[in-house]
Amino acid sequence: MRSHIDILGILFIILGVLGVAAGIFVFVVVSGAGALSGERDAILVTGAVGTIIAAIVIAISAPSIFVGVGLRRRREWARIFALILAALHLFSFPLGTAVAVYAFWVLLNPETTQIFAAPTTAITSVP
Repeated sequence: MRSHIDILGILFIILGVLGVAAGIFVFVVVSGAGALSGERDAILVTGAVGTIIAAIVIAISAPSIFVGVGLRRRREWARIFALILAALHLFSFPLGTAVAVYAFWVLLNPETTQIFAAPTTAITSVP
């Protein structure tokens, strides 16, 4: 089950990075469209809209990166937070839904609960 936790952590990191990249892309495209028009008002409006949309997308995606790192480090807070994020990812069809179902399967497994409840040991130690 430890390998599944690592894979899930990597998947959360990938989802977060893709979301942050999408937010940056939206900002560039929407703001750039206004700049290409050459109209002062269009530049202001599209710049504001692009910034707001990008900020929302990045704010929603960034926690996935932190959760992924926390899962890889076997932090209990990350397991709980990952379950909450997985519930939100259910609505991101199809990739987010697939990761969410996998997250529920991994994180609600009794063996996983025991792994996260165990005291944290050094990463270099091997059982």
